[in-house]
Amino acid sequence: MAISALALSSVDEQIKLLGTAPQVLPRLQMLLCDANTNPDDILELIQLDTALAARVIKASNSAYFSPGFRVCTIDEAVTYLGYDEVYRILSILAFGRVMKAPLKYFGLPAKELWRRALATALAMEGICKSTGMEPRIGYTVGLLHAIGMVFVDAQLSANKVPPAKPAKEEDVKLLGLTHADVGAYVMRIWNFPETIVEPVRFQFQPLECLREGRLACMLQLAKAIMAYAVRPPGNSAGPEDPDTLVLTMLNLSLDDYADVLDETEGKFTLLEIATSDF
Repeated sequence: MAISALALSSVDEQIKLLGTAPQVLPRLQMLLCDANTNPDDILELIQLDTALAARVIKASNSAYFSPGFRVCTIDEAVTYLGYDEVYRILSILAFGRVMKAPLKYFGLPAKELWRRALATALAMEGICKSTGMEPRIGYTVGLLHAIGMVFVDAQLSANKVPPAKPAKEEDVKLLGLTHADVGAYVMRIWNFPETIVEPVRFQFQPLECLREGRLACMLQLAKAIMAYAVRPPGNSAGPEDPDTLVLTMLNLSLDDYADVLDETEGKFTLLEIATSDF
């Protein structure tokens, strides 16, 4: 079933409950990618949602993001932290809370989906830097790659479908659709560009993604890195070997992959602690 043909009125209702915060991110990204953007337009966009703006200022003063002195306005946050860090804060605030609930149909306890989203976002960011692609786009793809899980889990619960332990995350389906399908549907409603939507949609079949196949392959690598970064304490198992075909397609060496893995693990540990109260 094509995503554009979905008639998921219940999912549409869920989307409305999330308010305007998720819609800020794609609009902000478009502004940041345009060299002719007036900085005032960026500030105005962030300030449209006063509650979100207040949370950005609060987050800017957290130990992880703080520039070393108190930030009191959005202007100061942008000036002293930079657009990339403000974008990161906004993405965390827009999606962090909704992705911290337990997902019984996917067998994920509270906060586990959020941990995975953060680790995948950081891995995608690192891979993009190594391949010369826009890190902000990669970060967003990684952060939202599993957003569909939230909607699938909620609808299965509302329909009182008996939960069963899935062998793989793609085995859990709503109306025959995986969370990747539903996530892409939701992201299109939020007006994310196809550059970001398509890799999410094809994350289980990256080689079938014609328009954004490169990013879809990166997401496959990033999810492998994520699995290592979020492993339980005391788990001594090493990271899984990357798909050499994908590495070749992306012009990445094993050393490049290892560097991204190490960097992701270090950043994830710090960012997870920093965002625990967001």
